[in-house]
Amino acid sequence: MAPRGVTLLQEVCRRSPVPVWAIGGVTREKLPELAAAGAAGAWGMGAFAQLPEK
Repeated sequence: MAPRGVTLLQEVCRRSPVPVWAIGGVTREKLPELAAAGAAGAWGMGAFAQLPEK
């Protein structure tokens, strides 16, 4: 699925009667923007998959 962007996230958060979480393409740098859009939280699986091995 192609990225939908923060503009759509903001619209969904505004219209949804339940909390909305951002998923997919989430990075630490994007968290403030996602929170400002109204997301209740964010899930960034890819960020964990890219951690260096110990």
